[in-house]
Amino acid sequence: MGIFDDKVFDDMDFVSKLCEPVFNPLDEKLAKLPNEFTLDNKTILKLVSNGWDGPASITKENIIKLLMAKELDDYNSIRWEDRNQLIESFDIEFNIDENAVLDLENKTSDGIQIRIFKIRERFEEKDALKLLGSHELGNFRQLLYNWRDIPVERINEIIDHIGLSEVRKKRSARQKLRGLYSALGEIMKNNEWNIRDVELSNKVVKWIILYLKTGNGAALVNFCKFKMLTHKTENPIYSIDEEEV
Repeated sequence: MGIFDDKVFDDMDFVSKLCEPVFNPLDEKLAKLPNEFTLDNKTILKLVSNGWDGPASITKENIIKLLMAKELDDYNSIRWEDRNQLIESFDIEFNIDENAVLDLENKTSDGIQIRIFKIRERFEEKDALKLLGSHELGNFRQLLYNWRDIPVERINEIIDHIGLSEVRKKRSARQKLRGLYSALGEIMKNNEWNIRDVELSNKVVKWIILYLKTGNGAALVNFCKFKMLTHKTENPIYSIDEEEV
Protein backbone atom coordinates (compact mmCIF):
# COMPACT_ATOMS: atom_id res chain seq x y z
CA MET A 1 0.00 0.00 0.00
CA GLY A 2 1.34 3.44 -0.95
CA ILE A 3 1.20 6.38 1.43
CA PHE A 4 -1.47 8.00 -0.73
CA ASP A 5 -3.64 4.89 -1.16
CA ASP A 6 -7.02 4.02 0.36
CA LYS A 7 -6.62 0.50 1.76
CA VAL A 8 -10.26 0.15 2.78
CA PHE A 9 -11.52 0.89 -0.73
CA ASP A 10 -8.80 -1.21 -2.36
CA ASP A 11 -9.77 -4.23 -0.24
CA MET A 12 -13.48 -4.01 -1.11
CA ASP A 13 -15.03 -6.58 -3.40
CA PHE A 14 -16.28 -5.56 -6.82
CA VAL A 15 -19.93 -5.18 -5.80
CA SER A 16 -19.09 -3.03 -2.77
CA LYS A 17 -16.99 -0.74 -4.92
CA LEU A 18 -19.93 -0.29 -7.26
CA CYS A 19 -22.35 0.39 -4.39
CA GLU A 20 -20.00 2.83 -2.59
CA PRO A 21 -21.54 2.26 0.86
CA VAL A 22 -21.35 4.96 3.51
CA PHE A 23 -19.72 3.76 6.73
CA ASN A 24 -21.56 5.19 9.71
CA PRO A 25 -20.43 4.31 13.27
CA LEU A 26 -24.04 4.64 14.41
CA ASP A 27 -24.90 1.55 12.35
CA GLU A 28 -22.61 -0.49 14.59
CA LYS A 29 -24.21 0.92 17.73
CA LEU A 30 -27.70 0.28 16.36
CA ALA A 31 -26.76 -3.33 15.57
CA LYS A 32 -25.81 -3.90 19.22
CA LEU A 33 -29.31 -2.98 20.39
CA PRO A 34 -32.02 -5.69 20.32
CA ASN A 35 -34.48 -5.66 17.44
CA GLU A 36 -37.40 -5.97 19.81
CA PHE A 37 -38.02 -6.28 23.53
CA THR A 38 -40.85 -6.06 26.02
CA LEU A 39 -40.50 -4.18 29.30
CA ASP A 40 -41.01 -6.24 32.42
CA ASN A 41 -42.91 -4.93 35.43
CA LYS A 42 -39.68 -4.17 37.31
CA THR A 43 -38.45 -1.86 34.55
CA ILE A 44 -41.81 -0.14 34.23
CA LEU A 45 -41.82 0.58 37.95
CA LYS A 46 -38.25 1.86 37.76
CA LEU A 47 -39.14 4.31 35.00
CA VAL A 48 -42.17 5.62 36.85
CA SER A 49 -40.42 5.83 40.24
CA ASN A 50 -37.35 7.63 38.88
CA GLY A 51 -39.19 10.03 36.62
CA TRP A 52 -40.52 13.45 37.54
CA ASP A 53 -43.85 12.90 35.82
CA GLY A 54 -44.98 9.56 37.25
CA PRO A 55 -46.58 7.34 34.57
CA ALA A 56 -45.84 10.07 31.99
CA SER A 57 -42.16 9.17 32.40
CA ILE A 58 -42.79 6.00 30.38
CA THR A 59 -41.68 7.43 27.05
CA LYS A 60 -39.80 5.95 24.12
CA GLU A 61 -36.91 8.32 24.83
CA ASN A 62 -36.53 7.24 28.46
CA ILE A 63 -36.88 3.56 27.64
CA ILE A 64 -34.27 3.65 24.84
CA LYS A 65 -31.88 5.61 27.05
CA LEU A 66 -32.10 2.82 29.64
CA LEU A 67 -31.52 0.25 26.93
CA MET A 68 -28.50 2.07 25.50
CA ALA A 69 -26.97 2.52 28.94
CA LYS A 70 -27.23 -1.25 29.42
CA GLU A 71 -26.09 -2.42 25.98
CA LEU A 72 -23.51 0.17 24.88
CA ASP A 73 -20.25 0.39 26.81
CA ASP A 74 -19.54 3.87 25.45
CA TYR A 75 -23.04 5.21 26.16
CA ASN A 76 -21.82 8.11 28.33
CA SER A 77 -19.56 9.38 25.55
CA ILE A 78 -22.26 9.30 22.83
CA ARG A 79 -23.23 12.83 21.81
CA TRP A 80 -26.85 13.80 22.39
CA GLU A 81 -27.41 14.26 18.64
CA ASP A 82 -26.35 10.64 18.05
CA ARG A 83 -28.48 9.44 20.96
CA ASN A 84 -31.49 11.09 19.35
CA GLN A 85 -30.70 9.39 16.04
CA LEU A 86 -30.66 6.02 17.80
CA ILE A 87 -33.87 6.77 19.71
CA GLU A 88 -35.64 7.60 16.44
CA SER A 89 -34.65 4.16 15.13
CA PHE A 90 -37.30 2.60 17.41
CA ASP A 91 -41.05 2.76 17.89
CA ILE A 92 -43.18 1.94 20.91
CA GLU A 93 -46.42 0.00 21.40
CA PHE A 94 -48.58 0.03 24.55
CA ASN A 95 -51.01 -2.75 25.50
CA ILE A 96 -52.92 -1.91 28.67
CA ASP A 97 -55.68 -4.11 30.12
CA GLU A 98 -58.88 -2.60 31.47
CA ASN A 99 -57.95 -3.78 34.98
CA ALA A 100 -54.29 -2.75 34.75
CA VAL A 101 -52.55 -1.95 38.04
CA LEU A 102 -49.66 0.43 38.64
CA ASP A 103 -49.15 0.74 42.41
CA LEU A 104 -46.04 2.74 43.27
CA GLU A 105 -46.57 2.52 47.02
CA ASN A 106 -46.56 -1.28 47.00
CA LYS A 107 -44.29 -1.46 43.94
CA THR A 108 -46.58 -3.64 41.88
CA SER A 109 -47.53 -3.52 38.24
CA ASP A 110 -49.84 -5.78 36.28
CA GLY A 111 -51.71 -5.75 33.00
CA ILE A 112 -49.31 -3.33 31.31
CA GLN A 113 -47.22 -4.44 28.35
CA ILE A 114 -44.83 -2.10 26.57
CA ARG A 115 -43.10 -3.29 23.41
CA ILE A 116 -40.17 -1.51 21.79
CA PHE A 117 -39.10 -2.48 18.27
CA LYS A 118 -36.70 -1.28 15.60
CA ILE A 119 -38.06 0.52 12.57
CA ARG A 120 -34.72 0.41 10.74
CA GLU A 121 -31.70 -1.86 10.75
CA ARG A 122 -29.26 0.76 9.52
CA PHE A 123 -29.26 4.45 8.67
CA GLU A 124 -30.05 5.56 5.14
CA GLU A 125 -27.24 7.04 3.10
CA LYS A 126 -28.76 10.52 3.11
CA ASP A 127 -28.93 10.49 6.92
CA ALA A 128 -25.36 9.26 7.26
CA LEU A 129 -24.02 11.92 4.87
CA LYS A 130 -25.61 14.63 7.01
CA LEU A 131 -23.25 13.55 9.80
CA LEU A 132 -20.05 14.16 7.81
CA GLY A 133 -17.67 16.19 9.96
CA SER A 134 -20.50 17.24 12.26
CA HIS A 135 -18.90 16.22 15.56
CA GLU A 136 -15.57 17.94 15.02
CA LEU A 137 -17.09 20.98 13.33
CA GLY A 138 -18.77 21.57 16.68
CA ASN A 139 -15.33 21.54 18.29
CA PHE A 140 -13.95 23.81 15.56
CA ARG A 141 -16.60 26.35 16.48
CA GLN A 142 -14.93 26.71 19.87
CA LEU A 143 -11.76 27.90 18.15
CA LEU A 144 -13.62 30.98 16.97
CA TYR A 145 -13.72 32.22 20.56
CA ASN A 146 -9.98 31.67 21.06
CA TRP A 147 -8.72 32.92 17.71
CA ARG A 148 -6.00 35.04 19.35
CA ASP A 149 -4.25 31.85 20.49
CA ILE A 150 -3.87 30.51 16.94
CA PRO A 151 -0.93 31.71 14.81
CA VAL A 152 -2.15 33.22 11.56
CA GLU A 153 0.62 31.33 9.74
CA ARG A 154 -1.01 28.03 10.60
CA ILE A 155 -4.41 29.27 9.52
CA ASN A 156 -2.94 30.42 6.20
CA GLU A 157 -1.25 27.06 5.70
CA ILE A 158 -4.52 25.12 6.05
CA ILE A 159 -6.33 27.67 3.87
CA ASP A 160 -3.68 27.22 1.16
CA HIS A 161 -3.88 23.41 1.31
CA ILE A 162 -7.64 23.59 0.79
CA GLY A 163 -7.36 26.28 -1.87
CA LEU A 164 -9.53 28.99 -0.32
CA SER A 165 -8.18 32.01 -2.17
CA GLU A 166 -10.93 34.40 -1.07
CA VAL A 167 -10.51 33.44 2.57
CA ARG A 168 -6.75 33.92 2.23
CA LYS A 169 -7.32 37.56 1.28
CA LYS A 170 -9.01 38.37 4.57
CA ARG A 171 -6.87 40.55 6.81
CA SER A 172 -7.32 39.33 10.38
CA ALA A 173 -6.75 35.89 11.86
CA ARG A 174 -10.29 36.03 13.22
CA GLN A 175 -11.79 36.61 9.77
CA LYS A 176 -9.63 33.91 8.22
CA LEU A 177 -10.63 31.41 10.90
CA ARG A 178 -14.32 32.19 10.44
CA GLY A 179 -13.93 31.84 6.69
CA LEU A 180 -12.16 28.49 7.12
CA TYR A 181 -14.88 27.24 9.45
CA SER A 182 -17.64 28.25 7.02
CA ALA A 183 -15.81 26.67 4.09
CA LEU A 184 -15.31 23.38 5.93
CA GLY A 185 -18.99 23.32 6.81
CA GLU A 186 -19.95 23.73 3.15
CA ILE A 187 -17.39 21.16 2.00
CA MET A 188 -18.80 18.57 4.40
CA LYS A 189 -22.41 19.51 3.68
CA ASN A 190 -21.89 19.01 -0.05
CA ASN A 191 -19.36 16.18 0.43
CA GLU A 192 -16.99 17.91 -1.97
CA TRP A 193 -14.17 15.57 -0.94
CA ASN A 194 -16.25 12.45 -1.67
CA ILE A 195 -15.78 10.95 1.81
CA ARG A 196 -17.84 7.82 2.44
CA ASP A 197 -16.87 7.19 6.05
CA VAL A 198 -18.35 9.41 8.77
CA GLU A 199 -15.50 8.63 11.16
CA LEU A 200 -12.88 9.67 8.58
CA SER A 201 -14.72 12.94 7.93
CA ASN A 202 -14.47 13.83 11.60
CA LYS A 203 -10.80 12.84 11.68
CA VAL A 204 -10.06 15.24 8.83
CA VAL A 205 -11.55 18.17 10.75
CA LYS A 206 -9.87 16.96 13.95
CA TRP A 207 -6.44 16.97 12.26
CA ILE A 208 -7.02 20.56 11.16
CA ILE A 209 -8.05 21.59 14.67
CA LEU A 210 -5.07 19.83 16.25
CA TYR A 211 -2.61 21.49 13.89
CA LEU A 212 -4.15 24.93 14.35
CA LYS A 213 -4.09 24.65 18.14
CA THR A 214 -0.78 22.89 18.75
CA GLY A 215 1.16 22.75 15.49
CA ASN A 216 1.07 18.94 15.66
CA GLY A 217 3.15 17.78 12.70
CA ALA A 218 1.56 14.33 12.40
CA ALA A 219 -1.89 15.93 12.21
CA LEU A 220 -0.72 18.15 9.34
CA VAL A 221 0.86 15.17 7.57
CA ASN A 222 -2.41 13.24 7.83
CA PHE A 223 -4.40 16.13 6.44
CA CYS A 224 -1.94 16.58 3.57
CA LYS A 225 -2.10 12.85 2.76
CA PHE A 226 -5.87 13.09 2.68
CA LYS A 227 -5.83 16.14 0.40
CA MET A 228 -3.36 14.42 -1.93
CA LEU A 229 -5.72 11.46 -2.14
CA THR A 230 -8.62 13.75 -3.12
CA HIS A 231 -6.53 14.92 -6.08
CA LYS A 232 -5.20 11.47 -6.95
CA THR A 233 -8.43 9.52 -7.17
CA GLU A 234 -12.00 9.91 -8.37
CA ASN A 235 -13.04 7.01 -6.12
CA PRO A 236 -14.88 7.58 -2.85
CA ILE A 237 -12.50 7.92 0.10
CA TYR A 238 -12.69 5.65 3.15
CA SER A 239 -9.22 5.76 4.69
CA ILE A 240 -5.64 6.98 4.51
CA ASP A 241 -2.36 5.62 5.84
CA GLU A 242 -2.51 7.60 9.11
CA GLU A 243 0.33 8.82 11.26
CA GLU A 244 -0.25 8.56 15.00
CA VAL A 245 -1.15 11.93 16.47
